[in-house]
Amino acid sequence: MTTTDRLVWRLVRGCRCFLVAALALVIGAASARAQTPEPCPCPEEPAGPPPLWTGSIGAGVSATTGNTDTSTYNLGFELTRDPQTRTVFETDGLLLRGSKDGEDTVDRLTLNGRVEYTLNERTYAFGQFGYLRDQFKEIDYFLAPLVGVGYKLLDTDRTALDVDGGLGAIWEKNPGLDVRTDASVGAGEKLTYKLTDTASITRTVPRRFGRSTILVMRCIPLVLASRPA
Repeated sequence: MTTTDRLVWRLVRGCRCFLVAALALVIGAASARAQTPEPCPCPEEPAGPPPLWTGSIGAGVSATTGNTDTSTYNLGFELTRDPQTRTVFETDGLLLRGSKDGEDTVDRLTLNGRVEYTLNERTYAFGQFGYLRDQFKEIDYFLAPLVGVGYKLLDTDRTALDVDGGLGAIWEKNPGLDVRTDASVGAGEKLTYKLTDTASITRTVPRRFGRSTILVMRCIPLVLASRPA
């Protein structure tokens, strides 16, 4: 065997030893990983309690120009306090202003408050108070407390339909006239449809009957802003 042959043989043998050592390291690492237990998945955090306060605030502006310039704006809110007990408090308000050719044409403010107390799964008692001021309807103020009983016709996770009725009183003050007082009978209907866990649509139709009849219809989207994401 020549000197060259001996050098080649030593080189081949050295490479073979290196490959064997590398293969042994790979097999050892794979075996160690297989023996290492997988960590247990972290338990999910329990869901927190529902928010105590929920509500929404909205505003709108519209304007037209041309032969007649008109503009209107409104500002409204809804707020609910529900401690997940028998008692629920709700309040809402709406301010509406408008003008035509620089002269005011609409100036109205409404405020409402309502407390409901659950009697059983379907029936509840309530007390509410309404306030109205409308300059262009010549109403300095209109006060309307009411107490009564309501019933839940439909109550599912997504849809709720309530009807209620009660007795109350009306105090109305008009410019240049004495305050007018009257007894009243009230009836109402409320439909709520839940869009998501944090948003719903509510339609309320209250009716009051005294010496004058008032019918109010409104459709207001509600966003549960206080609910955490």
